[in-house]
Amino acid sequence: MKDDAYKVIKQAVAPKIGRRGGEIHYEIGHPPDESDGLSLRITTNPGSSGHFSRKWNRVAVLKEAINAATAEDECFRSKALKEAIIGKSSNDPGFICAALRGEGLLQACEADPMMSMAGETTMEEWLASFSSEEAKTPKSRGRKRKAADAEQESGDDPDSQP
Repeated sequence: MKDDAYKVIKQAVAPKIGRRGGEIHYEIGHPPDESDGLSLRITTNPGSSGHFSRKWNRVAVLKEAINAATAEDECFRSKALKEAIIGKSSNDPGFICAALRGEGLLQACEADPMMSMAGETTMEEWLASFSSEEAKTPKSRGRKRKAADAEQESGDDPDSQP
């Protein structure tokens, strides 16, 4: 499937993992029929000449690679994802790990910040945040709905008949 056929559902920026700093820009999306689930790709590497691939990488495949890497040790180097990533640039694994850190799925390892470990957000929680109806409605609507429900329960609903 062509890369431009994907529907982008999120664009974001994350700090790079390397010592030189900087940031990468990435997108999360899916094919029009959503058959392959969510995918992630790096879109820009501003202020740097570092090469990277703009190919979409299936999140399910990345999850398998992360599970394999963390089965051996809590912390892992980004190159552990190399086989799971479609792009062939040597920068791709580090940039993908940076994006996954940006999503909260990974975090810096305490012993070595250049290595990654599981983040605060589980893959299941993260995936659910994109597929739930709540994710499709603005947050403020949810708060208003809760306030309206509370008013109705307390009997203070201005629209109720006496």
